[in-house]
Amino acid sequence: MLKELKKCFTGISTVICMIIVLALTSLTVLGQVTNFVSVGGHDIDGSSDKNFSIVAMVKKGVVSGNYTDRFAADGLKGFHSKVYCLSVSGNEAWIGGIITQGDDLYTEGSYVMTRVADNGKSSKDTPDQISFSFLVPPEFPCEVQPNFPLFNMSKGQVTVR
Repeated sequence: MLKELKKCFTGISTVICMIIVLALTSLTVLGQVTNFVSVGGHDIDGSSDKNFSIVAMVKKGVVSGNYTDRFAADGLKGFHSKVYCLSVSGNEAWIGGIITQGDDLYTEGSYVMTRVADNGKSSKDTPDQISFSFLVPPEFPCEVQPNFPLFNMSKGQVTVR
């Protein structure tokens, strides 16, 4: 656990990092969480898009979490969604949400999905990556693992377990 804490300290708040690592460790030790994804930061360049936040997990076979993407481009505001699916393959994850608050494009009740990659915790590692948020058909399964293009994050952190 100390090794994970050391890696995590680079780039994000120490307190947030400790909370995430301790929560993840305690849940994993209990054998309840099979997959966990945490993402936070600015979108692609930190200017045209605002930010995103994802916390998703599979606990005792049940998927839960929240997925929010806020933007500043083209008059759109973004959305907040409840996670309905999560698929993990190696260091990558696909997260799907049902929109509970949206705008003119990302409307309430629509389904949305993104792809993320955890490329390490050190500032010397390749930057973590995230795709844009894509509208998908209702109940589109994350297990399909669409090849959404990934973009380097300028700031923020992805954790995939």
